[in-house]
Amino acid sequence: MMGSKVVTICGSSRFIDVMAVCAWLIERDEQAIVMGLHLLPQWYPDVPAHHLAEAEGVAEQMDALHLEKIDRSDEIFVVNFDGYIGSSTLNEIAHAKARGIPVRMFSDDPIGALCRALGEKSVQLKAAQKVQADAPSFAFSVKDEENFHADLFEALEEAEIAPENGLEIEIMRGRRETFRASDFVRNIIPDMQEAASWDGGERADDWLDRLPVEQLLDLGKRVDAVVDAWADEYDNHPGFWNVDDVAWVKVRILDVAARTFEVLDQ
Repeated sequence: MMGSKVVTICGSSRFIDVMAVCAWLIERDEQAIVMGLHLLPQWYPDVPAHHLAEAEGVAEQMDALHLEKIDRSDEIFVVNFDGYIGSSTLNEIAHAKARGIPVRMFSDDPIGALCRALGEKSVQLKAAQKVQADAPSFAFSVKDEENFHADLFEALEEAEIAPENGLEIEIMRGRRETFRASDFVRNIIPDMQEAASWDGGERADDWLDRLPVEQLLDLGKRVDAVVDAWADEYDNHPGFWNVDDVAWVKVRILDVAARTFEVLDQ
């Protein structure tokens, strides 16, 4: 029984993330064994953006090892991302061709096309998420200035108004101010100093007061990060919100089923 084919990924380490995705796609879609460079996590000591071997003084050893990987391969896959091929990669291509090992190129291979499509989709998704995050968040009310809803259709339902496609109606709309868990630990440093003074007496009176402002700001940021990480993990960010800048606007219902509408005047 023949074993799985072996593929070595070649290319510049500046495209290590692209190479990692290609390696996964080749293994997933072609059931091949893939060898190549390694994508290390950020917690690896002093990990550079690329050219790790040079940074650690082992470039020659790693280059020789990579050529040995090619020798053991059935084919190589060259990540010539945006047309770039460095001198080391050119040497690896020549090494493979001299031994009759087939060479695949990212630029004209289905795996490369799939990888690029995934990357473009990720960029589009991140852009859409940024637009959504940057867009103002609103709350709505039809009659009651004290009772706003994050959803216009819920506000209409409470006012016993049946929404219909094309319906135009004036409603109150306000900017919704949401909170994160860290918004409510803003007094923790004064509270720490007060507790220290209470338990430690006069000797503790200047425990935090004597610290440089930069250190106090750093402490505040670290506390915020820990509290928000806890809230993220357990989905415990505040669900309540405030409403500011309330104004009357006219809206038109576009599609009741899709719960869409447009603002006619602002």
